[in-house]
Amino acid sequence: MTNPRSTTLNENAQTLCELPILSGTTGPDVIDVETLYKQTGMFTYDPGFTSTASCSSTITYIDGEAGILLYRGYPIEQLQKNVLFWKFAIYC
Repeated sequence: MTNPRSTTLNENAQTLCELPILSGTTGPDVIDVETLYKQTGMFTYDPGFTSTASCSSTITYIDGEAGILLYRGYPIEQLQKNVLFWKFAIYC
């Protein structure tokens, strides 16, 4: 069993907190800041919400800068061609 990866937040050589690093099946790794406020009393700042994931999903992947939207591994353009499948997939 491997130890979970993490990164340490330091300020002026003083450790403030340790944050887990998570890996998805697609895309870059992420730093889980869920406990940042609890541990440090500070929030993150991300103007325009451009580098922040709002949720965890096992069926979708979005990369707005690259123009990628995948649903269950399929590009959205491929799914929209078959509207019957798309309507069925949403309700499953």
